[in-house]
Amino acid sequence: MGIWGEPPGLGPVRPGTRSAWALPCRSRRGVDTSMRIPTVISKLRSAALAVACLIVLLGCEHSRTITYYRPLPPKPRPLKPAPPDARADALVLNVSAAAMDTDGNGYPDLVHATVHLFDRRYPPAIYQEGAFIFAMFAPGEVSRRGAEPIREWRITDLEKIRGRSAFGECYRFRLSLLDDGGTDELNLPIADVVCVFEPADGGEPTWSGAVATIQVGQRVLIPRLNWREHRESSSDARAWP
Repeated sequence: MGIWGEPPGLGPVRPGTRSAWALPCRSRRGVDTSMRIPTVISKLRSAALAVACLIVLLGCEHSRTITYYRPLPPKPRPLKPAPPDARADALVLNVSAAAMDTDGNGYPDLVHATVHLFDRRYPPAIYQEGAFIFAMFAPGEVSRRGAEPIREWRITDLEKIRGRSAFGECYRFRLSLLDDGGTDELNLPIADVVCVFEPADGGEPTWSGAVATIQVGQRVLIPRLNWREHRESSSDARAWP
């Protein structure tokens, strides 16, 4: 028999019968089926490969790192000064909320204030000749018609108080309640401060956009302190400092 002939001892294969290389199988209904051995081996190999891939995938840990890059901010550019024709039509007032007690009597008497003048057509704050008028009112009295300020300051020498900030030109003020023989012993816990700028060329005055509220006239009392003793008629509390 040739190498590709029928297996020895099995005889020829008649048409309509099973092949010599077929495996007899019987279904549950009693019908014989045949599966060739190479087909079975191929399916077993595919199943084994699938199981191996699944094991590899389950055994591996996947990590993914995402890095976000954003562009750097532009380099800062120097602030260009306002042109010579700039004229103030807006004023920003910043005042320290708590005034200082310079004479140590327990009453605040010195207020620090900073003012910026702006021409709404240009970004930076500007410098302009003129005068600043500050007024201090009792709380809620600024908008009342005919209300009189508790204290008023008028500053015309602006060259000594000029400065610069991140917004451009500015003016820094020290408003003292003790100027011209004034007193700091006010019977008020807080007060409102407003400011107006009067240009030297006779232009329209510019008012501060908001009212600044500060602490004044309220004595700080801390009981049982011996740093400075101040007897009160109704209490033995002591003033600090």
